[in-house]
Amino acid sequence: MMSYELEARYSGQNSFYHKAHVIEDNGTLALQSYDTIVCKIENGQFVKLWNGYSGTTMRHINDFRRQNGYCSLTKKEWDALPCEHKKRYKVVFTNFFTGGNFGGQTQFDDYDDAEAYGEKVCNENEWRFGYDVVEI
Repeated sequence: MMSYELEARYSGQNSFYHKAHVIEDNGTLALQSYDTIVCKIENGQFVKLWNGYSGTTMRHINDFRRQNGYCSLTKKEWDALPCEHKKRYKVVFTNFFTGGNFGGQTQFDDYDDAEAYGEKVCNENEWRFGYDVVEI
């Protein structure tokens, strides 16, 4: 696997200032905008992996698409694409003393892994915390 910064060739900008990266893995190209993998090109097909939208990320996506032989997309066209979003989970803890909730920064691809993490933290802290696993 190799990662490199996406060059700003078609956006009219000088640079994307280290905010967009291409991850190359066994012939698949994935675009990471900020901290999120938003799309990929796999087996010659463009695949949407993020259902959100921002103007900056759309500039990253369109430059990535044009550099790989695809045309630019409008917001409406992007929104209409099916999303192969991979589910992710995090654990939200409840402090029984204060009643406050706080979410861990750790994210999991698997629900059972998130559940095991929540259970481990609660066991280590005895009865002070409860938790819920939520999809993000």
